[in-house]
Amino acid sequence: MSEASQTEDADFWARRIVTHGLDALRDCPGMRRIEPVARRFIFLRHGETDGNLRRVYQSAEISLNQSGRDQAEYAAPLLKGARIGRIVASDMQRAWETANIVGRALVMSPQPHAGLRERWFGDLIGTSSVNLNWRFDPPNGDRVDEFVVRSLAAFEDALGQPGIPGGLAFEDPDAERTLIIAHGGNLYVLAFSLGVELKLSMIQNATPLEFTLTGSEWSINEFGSDWAQPPRHCNLGW
Repeated sequence: MSEASQTEDADFWARRIVTHGLDALRDCPGMRRIEPVARRFIFLRHGETDGNLRRVYQSAEISLNQSGRDQAEYAAPLLKGARIGRIVASDMQRAWETANIVGRALVMSPQPHAGLRERWFGDLIGTSSVNLNWRFDPPNGDRVDEFVVRSLAAFEDALGQPGIPGGLAFEDPDAERTLIIAHGGNLYVLAFSLGVELKLSMIQNATPLEFTLTGSEWSINEFGSDWAQPPRHCNLGW
């Protein structure tokens, strides 16, 4: 990587926060650090959709396009090496379809979780998302704080909460083998909650991300980042 590219990548997260209004997520009253049972887990954003490609706010029913299906198919064998023991996925079609493609490869059935849905953009669905700003609450959509609170509760449920029964990973010795398949907005919330910075490559569709807790600090890395991924179009997340 060239020096210019390294500088651009290093500045990406700070620039993204400003240009997309992500400080609204970071600074909202509902944002907090979660303390899951799992000390290691994998996050996978869904594969590409035509809505991603056209840069529009998406309905819950939109499916993967062929590129998105190819991305999920490419990620699936890589994830065979990630010691996955459980798949928990958003029940929005694009994430659920991704989860089923991966699940078939791993010979396991994904578990749906409505709390992992993307932020609902209400009256903006079907319109351009090119100028998306997370600071603004869409008419008849999720308020920022509602989305953050819902996402964090879903992550705790999927990854387990110490001393609180009922979560999917509660008292599970294999909680660290959880694969969460969700959306770009959920990834932003997770990054702020765990105090990690995202790189440009990490927000692309179907890029497996490994979260690891060492001591009291979380880190994030692309799982198998040296593995050849299929060609990406232009979708770099919300």
